[in-house]
Amino acid sequence: MNSPAILVGHSYAGTVITAAGTDDRVAGLVYISALAPDDDETSQSLIDKFPPTEVFQHIEVADGRIWMKPDATKLLCGDLSEEEQKFVWAVHGVPALNLFNGEDAGTAWRTKPTWYIVAKNDRTVNPNWNAS
Repeated sequence: MNSPAILVGHSYAGTVITAAGTDDRVAGLVYISALAPDDDETSQSLIDKFPPTEVFQHIEVADGRIWMKPDATKLLCGDLSEEEQKFVWAVHGVPALNLFNGEDAGTAWRTKPTWYIVAKNDRTVNPNWNAS
């Protein structure tokens, strides 16, 4: 990409845009119910600071991966139709168990214009995770 871009991240993707946003082509960041770790945090250390959200009752850890159960979509994207929620479940990524402990270089929200919203029907991220 050659022109300025706005990066948008939901849930764990907030961690991704926090690091990727340091690229000079990024003009700003938008977090939608997303993690926004600081320099000294991982996604997991940020998650561990507060009580877990309801979505963690709807996952299963197996084969070194974190599997979302079909009923978790009501917490992740409850404003979508049932058909759309089924599609989200069918195509979602299955992260490796150690993904949330990875350290990513860069904290773009410290230097780039940033917007953060907590989606009303999203119960994947504790709204207090990024309150400080």
